Amino acid sequence: SDPASRQANLIAMTELSRSFAQSGRGELSAFIRFIDSAIRKGAGIAAASEVSPESDVVKIYSIHKSKGLEFPFVIIAGSTGGYNKTDSSANMIITPVTGIGLRRTEPEKLKRYPTVAHCASALAAARSSMSEELRVLYVAMTRARERLLIIGSVEDLCKFTSGSNVWSDLTPAAVMRSGNILDLTLKGIYPETGGLRLTDTDPPDVRAVRNWELVRIVSAHAENADEDAIESIAEPASDPELAELIAQKVDYVYPYVYPDGAMPKTKASQFEDARFSEKHFAESVPGFMTRNGMTAAEAGSANHLFLEKCDLSADSAAAELDRMLKNGDISERSAKALRMDELDAFLKSGTAERIRNADRVIREKEFRAQIPLGELYPDAEDAVRGDKILLIGKADLVFIEDGQAVILDYKTDRHKTDEDFRTAYSGQLRAYSLAMAQVLDMPVKETLIFALDGTREINITERATT
Repeated sequence: SDPASRQANLIAMTELSRSFAQSGRGELSAFIRFIDSAIRKGAGIAAASEVSPESDVVKIYSIHKSKGLEFPFVIIAGSTGGYNKTDSSANMIITPVTGIGLRRTEPEKLKRYPTVAHCASALAAARSSMSEELRVLYVAMTRARERLLIIGSVEDLCKFTSGSNVWSDLTPAAVMRSGNILDLTLKGIYPETGGLRLTDTDPPDVRAVRNWELVRIVSAHAENADEDAIESIAEPASDPELAELIAQKVDYVYPYVYPDGAMPKTKASQFEDARFSEKHFAESVPGFMTRNGMTAAEAGSANHLFLEKCDLSADSAAAELDRMLKNGDISERSAKALRMDELDAFLKSGTAERIRNADRVIREKEFRAQIPLGELYPDAEDAVRGDKILLIGKADLVFIEDGQAVILDYKTDRHKTDEDFRTAYSGQLRAYSLAMAQVLDMPVKETLIFALDGTREINITERATT
């Protein structure tokens, strides 16, 4: 590589070693092991940038980092941001000149009062802080070789300038009163008026000034300036091609944005509609207020466990529960939370009969499938619709009829209509359908919900999935 890049890499290595030392992770031997480990893992360390001050690029620096550098054009942005004055507003201020200055505190009145020592320390701290602000501003303004642009934005220029122009000239007091870089700069540009005023009584040449064109302000007050030439300054000619290019850049929308909630790895349950509904608000009660001391979620899990473990050919739910208790498939506590009438009705339903007559039954089927993003998110941008995301989940029950799959999901929700179920779970069941079609390598012809509350089957199939 060329000498410039080698020098940049050496500087980068120095900065890396300094950061390593400051992290407290060890001495030289630990740093060498860190480098060796990065090389073995193939992680490597990024080469340092070879951009120099002469490079034809736009560079963004903090003012401190720009010290010692020069550029053809320099933009000082955010000039209306206020100075940091926290050092002079604390309850305790310490300075080398005044020592410690404290506010007086009256706890019984919950009040604090400035003391003479505190006021003196605050003034000393403010002077020191402003001196540093001036040094930093000097560094920033002297970086430019050809043109300096100072950019600031205020809501009301007349109000902004009138509030800062009470001084006859640029005195130390005027500097201390300035609130930001733009305020101070305007004072320096118009010292004979104490700054820039925009009022009805101002001279015409001052009224013509606009806050967005500091170049015109400087030109208007340059030594020996030609007043006729100044008055004839016209608005800069517009460039339609440049304006169109800027509009294109500003209006550009990154085309590879995923929809909200889309992740490379996604759970199928994420597609459940969990929006708040006042209809069933505050229906659940704490476990200590229920008959068996179980929350609604725990009771629902107990009923799911019974449906997962039970023999679907059993004559009754009671007989099947006795068998499961003897085998240790369910606990006594969970058994007390079972809705025996509803479970018995399910075992005797047409849905259970259909399952018993199926060619194949698969229970608690876990799946992992790569699904195109556009299949799960119909509103996804065209540029990302083909991206694959990993969909994971577990289907309560799948049974096969005539070479096609039927997905059944048990739900223990209470007091919901069929439409409520469709609204809440159609997205989740659609995700199940897409995944199972891929995992089983067969079309999914139906997606069903069996609601224990009301012992009814709800068909929410959107379409056959292949």
